[in-house]
Amino acid sequence: MIEAIDYSEVLTEVSEKNVNLEITDGDLKAISQIVGFDVTEPVPENRITVAEQWHTSPEKRAREQKIGRWLSIIAIPMSRFAIQRIRSFEENPGTVAIESGFLGVEGAENAHFEKIHKVQTMVQGAPKKLSSPFDHTTFQAGRNPKDGRILKTRWAPLYRRMGIDELPQIEQVAKGRIPFVGLRGYTLPELQGTELLIDMIKADLLEVTPLIRKLALRYQAVISKYSPEPAVAGLLQTYKAKDTPPFVRMLLDLLYLEAASKELDNKIIAKSILNRILGIGAR
Repeated sequence: MIEAIDYSEVLTEVSEKNVNLEITDGDLKAISQIVGFDVTEPVPENRITVAEQWHTSPEKRAREQKIGRWLSIIAIPMSRFAIQRIRSFEENPGTVAIESGFLGVEGAENAHFEKIHKVQTMVQGAPKKLSSPFDHTTFQAGRNPKDGRILKTRWAPLYRRMGIDELPQIEQVAKGRIPFVGLRGYTLPELQGTELLIDMIKADLLEVTPLIRKLALRYQAVISKYSPEPAVAGLLQTYKAKDTPPFVRMLLDLLYLEAASKELDNKIIAKSILNRILGIGAR
């Protein structure tokens, strides 16, 4: 028997955790500039057509594997060096495989997960050290810069800030196991928290703007339609990365799925690298 959810407790928790449930006018303006159209309006039909073709285009994956192979020349030696530095600290394994997936109509518990490789920068069992889904990165959006789970070594914060912890994923791209550009995946706790927010909106228990309500009502169906794979870079990295509030991230997810193109991918790659260099949204 499935235990009933006490949404009053969830609402209290969302409030106590100070979860940012807004999409500001500034967000909408900045994102519109990135994708090239007014995101308060439906995605233009011609963009949807182009996106559907691009997602399934052999050119996209072949191009990304080529990019991955070129980047691997630098990324693999750098990641191995980083792993060795972490292994020398308290005998940590140095690498970690994060299960990453998306929230479709089947729900969080039935989501399909892929293993995304990273240089270890947190203590072992870090996800289990957070008692609530709303303590996780997706819902804290920049409010937890001094995460106590980060390894107490000078290397870990540097790797996170510069994106060095994600270099092992370049090898996964080069081998065709994951896409380079797409959507950043969610951990199970993040999917559970997202599902709770959507369910409360559907039940009229959470007061949000019409735009967010529309986004929440169609989010899972669009995710199921496109069945995305976790990627290295996406619109999330072109904006505020880990400092992006949950509903803004959901909006970015759907915008990429419905408006992807070769030109947008080029912009994502360039701006993601620039944001990493500048340390935007990196913790």
